[in-house]
Amino acid sequence: GVVPVCSEPLAIQLRSFPLSKARPGPAKESRLSARKKVLFSMVTLLLFFGALELILTAAGVRPLRYDDDPHVGFVSSVPLFVEGKNGEMATAPNKIRWFNDQHFARRKPSGVTRVFCVGGSTTYGRPYSDATSFCGWLREYLPAADPGKKWEVINAGGISYASYRVAKLMEELADYEPDVFVIYSGHNEFLEERTYAGIIKTPEAVRGLQAALGHTRTYSFMAGLLRRGNAAKNASATPVLSKEVDTILDQSAGLDRYVRDEKLEANIMAHYRFNLSRMVDIAQAANARVVFVSPASNLRNSSPFKSEHVRGLTEAQQSQWEALLKMAQSHLAADRYEEALGAIDQALAIDPVHAHSLYLRGQVLETLERFEDASASYGAALENDVCPLRILPKMRASLAEIAASRGVTLFDYHAFLAARSDHGIPGDEWFLDHVHPTVEGHRLLALELIHVMEPQALLSGKNALNEDSIQQVKERVLAGIDDQAQGIALRNLGNVLNWAGKKEEAYAAATKALALAPGDAYTHYLLGDLAGHLGETAEAEQHFRELTRFDLDPKDAPYFPDAHYQLAQIAGARGETAESLQLLEKTLKLQPDHKGAGAALTVVLQAHGKKLLQQGRNAEAVAVFRKLERLFPDDRMAANLLG
Repeated sequence: GVVPVCSEPLAIQLRSFPLSKARPGPAKESRLSARKKVLFSMVTLLLFFGALELILTAAGVRPLRYDDDPHVGFVSSVPLFVEGKNGEMATAPNKIRWFNDQHFARRKPSGVTRVFCVGGSTTYGRPYSDATSFCGWLREYLPAADPGKKWEVINAGGISYASYRVAKLMEELADYEPDVFVIYSGHNEFLEERTYAGIIKTPEAVRGLQAALGHTRTYSFMAGLLRRGNAAKNASATPVLSKEVDTILDQSAGLDRYVRDEKLEANIMAHYRFNLSRMVDIAQAANARVVFVSPASNLRNSSPFKSEHVRGLTEAQQSQWEALLKMAQSHLAADRYEEALGAIDQALAIDPVHAHSLYLRGQVLETLERFEDASASYGAALENDVCPLRILPKMRASLAEIAASRGVTLFDYHAFLAARSDHGIPGDEWFLDHVHPTVEGHRLLALELIHVMEPQALLSGKNALNEDSIQQVKERVLAGIDDQAQGIALRNLGNVLNWAGKKEEAYAAATKALALAPGDAYTHYLLGDLAGHLGETAEAEQHFRELTRFDLDPKDAPYFPDAHYQLAQIAGARGETAESLQLLEKTLKLQPDHKGAGAALTVVLQAHGKKLLQQGRNAEAVAVFRKLERLFPDDRMAANLLG
C-alpha cells in the first residue's frame, strides 16, 4: 500500500506557503490550469521522493530486492567466510562439506581485481575440486592474459546450491569489495522441496508492481516498518528452508517425491527469474560487474532421471504403450532401427510426454543419422524429465532475456559446447555425468570467459594469451592433478548414478575411475555389481575375484562380504557348488547376519550334497547333509536327503 507522507493534500500545502509577498495594485485573479496543477504536483512529489531516496541511501537502507526474497526464507544465515588472524577470511569449517577451502584478505589489497565465482556444483568443480574448475583455470589464466593487473579469483560455488541460495550468499560476498561476479546457476532449482502458496495467491499485476518498487529504498523502508508490525503473519506466509541444502533426493522417498506439477514448475521458473535479477541488484549495489554463464548439459549420454505417463491414460492405452515399447526393444536387439523407430513413434502417439521414450527415440534417430531430429528428441526428453536436474530450455531463455534487459554480459556455454560436439549434440566428450563438465570443458570455459571480459574493459588491455602461454598453464595445472583422488571422485559419482538407477552411466563413470585409481577396492566392487546388472557376468566375476585378493576389514569395507556372496552366486549358477559353498561360508564369517548368504546356504548345501551323491561320493554327501541338518534343524528336506 501507499503510506501518505502528509495529512493534507499537497496543493493545499502549497497555497498555504506563498513563494513571494503580494505587491500592491489592482487585484488580478491568477489561476493555474488543472493540467499545470497536476504536473506541478507530480514534479514536487518526484523531488520529494528523490530527496528521500538520497537520504535513505546515505543512511544505509538497501533496496528490498537486495536482501529480501518473498518466495523463501532461511532458518538462519551462517556466513561462508570467517575472519582469522591478520584479517584473513577463510571458508568456515562447517561449510567445507559444500564449499572449497578458500582464503583472501578481508580488505582488498590496492590494485587487486577480485573475482567471485558463484553457483552450484559445476562452479565448485564437482566431482573434482577447485583446482580443475573453471574458476581454478581462471585463477591460472588471468595473470597470463593481463600481466599488468593483480588478480584474485575466489571459488564460492556451493554443492547443490540453487539460485535463491546463491543470491543469499552474494549478500555476504558484496561486503568483500568484489569487482566481478561470474554466475553459473540453473541446474539445482528443483532440488529442494518448497511451496509458493503466498506467492500464488498474489495477483500477477501486484507482483509486478512489487518487483518494480523493490528497487527503491523508500518502498523498502516502508515495507520494513510494516513487516516488523506483522512479523508473525509474514513468517507463516513464506516457506522457511534449512540453513544448508536438504535435497529431495537425499530424503527416504527420493525420486518417488517427484511428480509432474505444471503449477509448481511455473512458480519455480518465476522464482529463478526473480533471483537472477536480484543477483544483478546485489552486484550493482556493490559496484561489481556481472558475467552470467548459460549452463550446459549432457543431451546425448544422459537419460532422464524419472518419467511419468501423460494424465488420463487408460489401462488399455498403457498396455498398448508397453507392448509397443517391448516391440521397439526387440527390434533394437536385432538392429532393425527403422522398425524400432516406427514402434516408438506409435508409443509416443499414445503418450507424447514420456521422457525415457523420447530419449530412446533420440538414440535411434542418431543411429539412423537423422541428427537434427535426434537433437530435438533429446531436448524433448530433457524438458519432460519429471526430476529435472538439468536446466530447462525455458530457463535458459529467461536467463538470456534478463541479461539483455539488465545490460549484463552473458556467455552461452551450452551453445559453445554444442558447436564443438558431433552433430551439435553435447555428450560424454564434454561431460562426466548429466551436467558436470570434464576438466577440458572447464578449461575451455575459463578461456572463453576471459575473451568475454576483454570487450567489457575488465582487462586493462588486449588479451595477452597466446598458444604457448595457454599450453604452459595447461601443462602446469594437469601436472598437479592427483589421479588417485580424481579416480575416487569419479567412483563416488558412479555410486550416485547407480543409486539413481542409471546403471549404464554409472558403469561408464566407474570404468573411468578404475583407469585413474586401479588399486581402489570399492571401484572393483561397484564395477562388478554394475556389470552383473548389465548382464556382463564374466566381467563381474573378474572384478569380484580381484576384490577377494584385497586384505580388507568388513568394518571398514562393508561391501567386502557382499563381493564374496555375489561371486558365490556366479559360481553356483555354473554348477560349481563346492566353490559356491566355500564363498558363502566366507561371506557369513565376514558378516554373520548377511541375509542373502544365510538363505542361499540352504540351497547350495542341498545342491552340493546331491551332486556328491550323483558322483558316488556317498560319505561326503552324508557329511554335507548332516551339516545341513545341524545348521537348519527345522528344515525337513535335510532329514529326507540324509535318509
